[in-house]
Amino acid sequence: MDEGALQSEFRNVMNAFTPVPPPLKLSVAKTSTFAVDLSRMEIKVPECWSEIKHLRELLGHEVKHASGDGLPYTYRDALRHEALVMRDLGVDLATARRLLNVVYDAVVDLRVASEGLDVKGTCVEWLSLFPVTPEVEGTSYHLLQILYKDFFKTNLPNSKYEKWLRSQRGYRRLGELVRFMAQKNKPSAQDLDGAVLEAARLVAELSRVEPQAPTMDVDFDRGNPDVRSDAAEIGLELGLSNQQLAELMGVKEEEAEEALENAAEDKVRAALWRRILGFKELFAASAMLEIKEPIRRRWKPYSRRIDPVSVAKTPDDPRRWMEPALETVMAVEQEGEAGGFSKLIMLIDCSGSTSEFYKGRTVLSYIKDAAYGLLAYARQFSLPAAVIAFNSAAQLISPESRNYLAHAKRVFMLRPSGSTNLLDAVHLTMRFRPEKALIVLLTDGFVDKQHLQHFADQSKANRVVAAVVDSGAKDVIKSVGDRAQLFIVKPDSAGRTVISAFLKFPTRDIKSSGFWRRGI
Repeated sequence: MDEGALQSEFRNVMNAFTPVPPPLKLSVAKTSTFAVDLSRMEIKVPECWSEIKHLRELLGHEVKHASGDGLPYTYRDALRHEALVMRDLGVDLATARRLLNVVYDAVVDLRVASEGLDVKGTCVEWLSLFPVTPEVEGTSYHLLQILYKDFFKTNLPNSKYEKWLRSQRGYRRLGELVRFMAQKNKPSAQDLDGAVLEAARLVAELSRVEPQAPTMDVDFDRGNPDVRSDAAEIGLELGLSNQQLAELMGVKEEEAEEALENAAEDKVRAALWRRILGFKELFAASAMLEIKEPIRRRWKPYSRRIDPVSVAKTPDDPRRWMEPALETVMAVEQEGEAGGFSKLIMLIDCSGSTSEFYKGRTVLSYIKDAAYGLLAYARQFSLPAAVIAFNSAAQLISPESRNYLAHAKRVFMLRPSGSTNLLDAVHLTMRFRPEKALIVLLTDGFVDKQHLQHFADQSKANRVVAAVVDSGAKDVIKSVGDRAQLFIVKPDSAGRTVISAFLKFPTRDIKSSGFWRRGI
């Protein structure tokens, strides 16, 4: 079979698979195994490819790694999974990748089998190339082959390790997780991440990771600036240590600070010019629109207006005559045309709870999006800005200035940790002696109600706004006092961050019946 036949077989696989795979290239390389590079979107086959009987299945395996129903699908997914395993299991990057390789391969091969390809034959051929020798017994590679024995009925010889493994409840749970991830209807991003992490933990508990196992087939170039920037962003938002972050970015620990600065600049320059959907007309000056309703009141002799019905009822008693009038029942804050703020002060929640995932991203990432959006608006109106971050304590991370890029870079560097102490952040805000300032709280909503009331009390000479990430969690804040404005931060169907305002207005004669929602 020549290379033209190889390309033809590759096209056949690409055209036959569902869902339609992304545009992938194929090349022959000096490598020991089939592999996919998710940063170059390229599948590499070893020079010995023509000796492989199950070529179509092995090509399909790599295609599925990069397809929407496979794992990891994109290098961003792979980075996120690596960071989660490193953080939660306390392992280095190499170990995390070995654990994930078992999970990815098991899920992908079930997906390849669902395409009607001979995965059992592939497993048998692969075992002839990489047999389970006594030295390999009990490794993660051996564990994967026992899973294949269950999934595809391969003829793997019995062993003491397999007997022990089958007695473990964790092994049964691992099989359930793999089947769950490989089901026809792909789980949500949040459920999938949870399953990947639990499965990797079980692989670590049930086997020993073998550093000299066959070369892993999922890879990407960590030196690529886009990959490195994404690694920095993901690692920071998941709260990795400096050493773990350096590994994830593919740099030495002593080079991490410079690499982070470069990644931050790349990311925030794009973020400040990217359109965040929200905070519409936030920087406009305010005016009060009075909503009036008709009433009747006692007629006065000097009034030129009179209600004829009341006169007809009691023509001889002017004391009972009425006149029509309008009375204000609600005052609504309306935006004007000119900006009226003196500065922007942001209070950013980076407590440990912001590391939770919502629709494939951390809550902290949505908070950062909202912060970039506010800085973009401040830049538009040339407002000086200051940034305060808080978790167990509050810290001024970026002093007041019009250097919006510097502000955004400090926001980018935030990591989740600790508890939520909004009160310290409010006290720090008051040191700026704000007057006619826009004071914005960006949070996941898990804040102390007393702290929140203290925050809302700063609205006297300022505009106070709270933006809460709508992650579907319970017990988050639902209001910020009568004079504070509440915004909801969430993703839209296209994955963009959307910020919508919920308004609550004070009334004079009737109490507010709840929130008014205004789409942004």
